[in-house]
Parts: sequence; C-alpha cells; structure tokens
Amino acid sequence: MIANISFVPFDISIEKLNAFWISFMESLLIIFVFYGITFVIMIFTNLFSNRLSKDKKVVVKLIRKIINSVILLSGLIAAMHNLGIDVRAFILRLGLLGFAVGYAFKDVIANALAGMMIILYRPFVIGDIVSIGGVEGEITNIDMRHTTLRKKTHKFLVPNSKILSENISIKH
Repeated sequence: MIANISFVPFDISIEKLNAFWISFMESLLIIFVFYGITFVIMIFTNLFSNRLSKDKKVVVKLIRKIINSVILLSGLIAAMHNLGIDVRAFILRLGLLGFAVGYAFKDVIANALAGMMIILYRPFVIGDIVSIGGVEGEITNIDMRHTTLRKKTHKFLVPNSKILSENISIKH
C-alpha cells in the first residue's frame, strides 16, 4: 500500500500566491503615492520659503520634516493594512511611544516650540539689549533651544521657554 505523502510542508496555491502578489504591488503603490505627497509638499514649501528670512526658513523646514514623517508613517501603516497585517497593536505602540518620548523630552520640546514662536513673532532681534529674568545683555544669537545674551565678559544662554514665561525689558 502506498501512502499519500506530501513533500511540501505548507500549502501554497497559485491563487494565494497571485493574491499576495497583487496585494504586495498595491502596497508598494500606496507607499509611492504617500511619498509623492511628501515630494509635492517639499516643492511647495521650498517655493514658499524662498520669500522668507533665514530664521523662518528653519522653522518651515522643521515643520515640513514633521509633516512628511507623519505622512510617510501613515502610508506605511496603510500599506501594512493592505497586506493583511493587523496594525491596531502597532498604532497603539506608536501612541504609547509618542507619549513616553513627549514626556521625557517635554523641556526640549517646550524650548523648541518657544524658539519657533520667538523666530516667527520676533519680539526682539539680534543686537537688541534686553533684560530677561534678571539677566541683561545684548542678543547675539537666537536658536531653536536658547537665546544667547552677551554682557561684556559673560555669555548667557537663556532657554527659550523661560523667555516666553518671563517679563522682558527691551532697550533699543
């Protein structure tokens, strides 16, 4: 008696292989479409930022990078879902990771956001003499994290979040 023995340890049919191939190609198309959206955003922001000052270009570039990252991550999630991968746990983990990173870097994020506000609204400019929270000096640099004040022999790095929360005296 001859036993019916299959030498293939898994069952792959041509229909399943074709369905996977089609799904894989659709997922690649989804990723390319989302990448195309980020490329269009890059073109428009470059055209827009040509009219801006150097300081404001830095803010536009940072915002563009954040938006592009979110769009590409959304495209990746959509492509994974199209392949039949359950993305709910992945999205949950991303949310928890975002919460943890945001909490860990809250001071850094606060200074960066305050730096963007200072660069965009320009309450003072480089060369102004200011007094911020008891520290007085000439502004020599405005960065995303801190503003540099120089007084004859000292240089002070004042966090931008402190600048937005303190009273500022500007001498022109």
